[in-house]
Amino acid sequence: MRPTPPTSAGFSRCQFYVDGRNGNIMQTPMTLANKRERGGKAQLHAVRLTICKELPATFRLPGNQPLTEQVFYHLFLNFLTALLKNGVAVCGAGSVQPLAGRSETVGSRN
Repeated sequence: MRPTPPTSAGFSRCQFYVDGRNGNIMQTPMTLANKRERGGKAQLHAVRLTICKELPATFRLPGNQPLTEQVFYHLFLNFLTALLKNGVAVCGAGSVQPLAGRSETVGSRN
């Protein structure tokens, strides 16, 4: 995962956005989380992906597209490809921590 770039122009390059507070992958039925070591530290090369089994009948993807099995597998493949190649934006601080790339720091570095 790549953290959120500081400019809005760089932010729009990502195909998927993860809510950093709860791990929801925005506008999808999936949730992402860091795998943790026994001490609570995030593992550098591991994430946990959860897929919702039940959705309301009114659930729609962007563009008002209904979620079928074929559409879901295409979405899932695109998400895995984005994780490996393009990067995924993490919006906000919280439970999900970026695994690679630059991260936003608050305050001075000293």
